[in-house]
Amino acid sequence: AVHIYLDQHPDDWQKGDIRWDMDVVDGNWDTNEESVRLTVSTKDLPSGKHIVYVQVIDSLDYAGPVSSAFVTFVQESAQVQEASSSP
Repeated sequence: AVHIYLDQHPDDWQKGDIRWDMDVVDGNWDTNEESVRLTVSTKDLPSGKHIVYVQVIDSLDYAGPVSSAFVTFVQESAQVQEASSSP
């Protein structure tokens, strides 16, 4: 399994914190190396700089090392422009 944590280190993760589980591309966790993917909508996540942590758990439940990266979410808001016309 591959877990992605938002703004919370895996060692500090608690129920209710944001965590996503990545999907294996071929549908089977059956080799030493796998390609994984994750699609996440950021529309409900707060704008700004965040840290993402990634951790792999193997078939024997061994938790591998934690990797991390900074990401920035930018929420675009709809802007309404007033228009006027002259006769």
